[in-house]
Amino acid sequence: MSLGDKAKLGFPVPQIFIDGKIDIHLIHRVAEHADRFKFDSLWVQEQQIGTAPSLEPLTLLSSLANKTQNVKLGVSVLVMARHDPIQLAKQVASLDHLSAGRLILGLGAGSKDVSPGITGIQKDKRLLRLTEGLNVMKSLWTSNEASFQGKLWGLDRVSMSPMPLQKPHPPIWFGARAEAAISRAVLHGDGWMGAGSSSFSEFKEQVQLVRMMLEKHDRDPATFPISKRVYIAFDDKPERAEGEIRNWFGEYYKNPDLGSKVSIWGPEGIVIEQLEEIADSGAEMLLVCPVYDFENHQKALTTLWNLD
Repeated sequence: MSLGDKAKLGFPVPQIFIDGKIDIHLIHRVAEHADRFKFDSLWVQEQQIGTAPSLEPLTLLSSLANKTQNVKLGVSVLVMARHDPIQLAKQVASLDHLSAGRLILGLGAGSKDVSPGITGIQKDKRLLRLTEGLNVMKSLWTSNEASFQGKLWGLDRVSMSPMPLQKPHPPIWFGARAEAAISRAVLHGDGWMGAGSSSFSEFKEQVQLVRMMLEKHDRDPATFPISKRVYIAFDDKPERAEGEIRNWFGEYYKNPDLGSKVSIWGPEGIVIEQLEEIADSGAEMLLVCPVYDFENHQKALTTLWNLD
């Protein structure tokens, strides 16, 4: 049984350029390859601040919607504390139309220190902003006269057009790690993605929590996808591959040691074996993220998933 029989393949769009040079042509080649070879999905993420150039996720997906026809387009995740839900509802509905109904919206509450160094964000209300913001957006997406009254936002018979192409709205996937957060994901969302910064043992424990919450809240597991972001590096010289992992994690997470703990690197056989273990533990979709040499990794994954 191949990896393709065990899990769908998601792939990241090149978005964060630690060498300082944004390569639009690389972005488009990666997207077009994924579309042509029937990858399940392409993914972007959110990083508002930082020294490495990073493209805004929804703007980038709008560009890719015009370059692709079949592959799903996802963002994992937008931190709601940073966003106005009314503006975000409009952006999401617009992007769902531009992509012909291929959008997956990932949301999260963010950490307690969301957007360090920036004032004006209600960091102490991040959970409230997530739950209320989601209610505001769902109301606007599903009602011609949306009404909602919360502690932070209110709607009084408000209309927004167009509503999303997907009904009742694009699938909402949550990134969540703690038990309470996973419970919120199951209550309010349509899927869950394990963080790339979580270890494989942590992921297995979280999958059990997700399944427990699905049963508790009477949700059908068949309609609630479980996925995992995994960072990889193919190289017959493991020490060189680990060096690339540590370099990327040092730039993005400011923690190179974390890369050594949560990533997979080395010859293809070793990487495949560990990806299969993650799929066997419950991941129905693997978002496989190379930290360098995107196109060669993408071609190798195409073969491993029997998509060529």
